[in-house]
Amino acid sequence: MWGDWQAFFRILDPRDVRRILNNAFKLCLTTHHGADDRFTAICERHSVPVAELARLWRSWSNTVEPNPGHEKTLKALIKRVSDIAGLAAELESHSRPIRGGGSVSSSLFLDETLRDLIVEEGKAWAFRQFPRGWSEPVEFVRDHDGWKVRLFARARRA
Repeated sequence: MWGDWQAFFRILDPRDVRRILNNAFKLCLTTHHGADDRFTAICERHSVPVAELARLWRSWSNTVEPNPGHEKTLKALIKRVSDIAGLAAELESHSRPIRGGGSVSSSLFLDETLRDLIVEEGKAWAFRQFPRGWSEPVEFVRDHDGWKVRLFARARRA
């Protein structure tokens, strides 16, 4: 129904998946009024400490200003997850029907062209060209599983 989120998140660089997960957790915790049963089951399946998430949510709901401590706690929780792509895929699949959207665009990479590709050993840079004429940089990194996409990339420095 929403695509193969497992495969999608597995082609992304883990640093980007952690960044997306950070956003996914914030969206789930703030728009679902905490954790529903399915969200809790997903977290437990991926060894995310639900009690710590609940404390974090209570703390968030009692504050108006963003707290750097919240961000640090959330990043530490995500860093402990061994299958970040699997967790991201499950949260994406869970959130979309509830919120009508997810942490990433479901049209990402569709109708795009890769241009000006430069490969240097274990890294590559290019531009994603969009149908309406604009473009943005994309980076690729090679790891033990092959090439991964870095969505949050800067253009290659000459």
